[in-house]
Amino acid sequence: MATPFFDGVQLQWDSRDVGLTDTQHTRNDGYRSNNVIVLSEAGKAVGNARRFNGNATDLGQSAWFFNGTVTTDIGLTNLMHTRDDGYQSNSAFFLNATGQVAGVAQRYNGSNTNLGQSAWVYDPALNQTFAAPEFSLRADGYAFSQITYLGDYGLALGYYKLYDGSNFLGDRACRFTIADGWQDLGLMVYGGLTTNGWQYLENASNANADGTIIGTGLTSSQSGGASGYLLYMDNMPPVLNCPSDLAVTNPPGQCEAVVTFTVTATDNRDPAPTVTCVPPSGFNFPVGRTTVHCTAVDASGNRSTNTFIVSVYPTQLIPAGEIWTPRETGRMWTSVASSADGTKLVATATGGQIYTSTDSGVTWIPHDINRNWQSVAS
Repeated sequence: MATPFFDGVQLQWDSRDVGLTDTQHTRNDGYRSNNVIVLSEAGKAVGNARRFNGNATDLGQSAWFFNGTVTTDIGLTNLMHTRDDGYQSNSAFFLNATGQVAGVAQRYNGSNTNLGQSAWVYDPALNQTFAAPEFSLRADGYAFSQITYLGDYGLALGYYKLYDGSNFLGDRACRFTIADGWQDLGLMVYGGLTTNGWQYLENASNANADGTIIGTGLTSSQSGGASGYLLYMDNMPPVLNCPSDLAVTNPPGQCEAVVTFTVTATDNRDPAPTVTCVPPSGFNFPVGRTTVHCTAVDASGNRSTNTFIVSVYPTQLIPAGEIWTPRETGRMWTSVASSADGTKLVATATGGQIYTSTDSGVTWIPHDINRNWQSVAS
């Protein structure tokens, strides 16, 4: 065989044995079977390997993930996905840019009867496989879920079969992310499917980077067939409105003070986001500074957070400048001085007039104008 060249340069090739090569995946005569299904641009790969466990009997199939260095056996191998003779069947279909893998496993629940299949997503960073729940069980324990898409941002799409006892009612779309888990896609439509003119969403086939999903379903006006849909992801968090920092004095003889405040939130879709604050309004705040942590969550699970500080001071010991109250605005004040408790004030205004107040600035008494007062101090 001729040595390969490219642009006059001899190419150097390196090979790597990938897949599962342990006893479980080797027949008693040394036979092995590994197939590569997907290869990523980063050199990661997924595939499937036949199972023998050192015997001549075929015991199904394992899915595997190669991270560029090591091959890992992945999929679902618990009792639900194992036949009474040890047979298991996992199939890997999708690989995204981060190395997440999606596939399915056949269901047996320790019997010799096939009871459907479970979709799963494997995350290499967590070294964890996330199995789809039993969205719907047939009367005999059969359940079925399928993966149809895995995006580079960790969104997996698929569908499951819906049953009422032994009656098959059709397929229903579902989705998965590590943050949200597995969800029925129809239940995520804001306001509900009926309000938006749909009977159900049948499947989900693709999505873009913004999380907009496409698929097919049945509208309220249809007796059959299918209609395409675009499901826009609500990823806009609520706007949380917190008060400015608060400062109060505690009642005489008390080491704390009840402080009330109002925190609200608005959202582009949810008219009433849930708002919680810790500590809450009406709490007995101790003397000192306490940070209040507030969270707003909308119907789509988007959340925003904010904080403010509640300061409680002993009676009449609020630091100067901690609390400000608007008073006289008709004069052009140039300086002001205050007594320790803030009730007695002396101030100057443009033109050299000097004023005093004994009620914290509610009323002012003019004094000597014959001198050109510029500033005062206490």
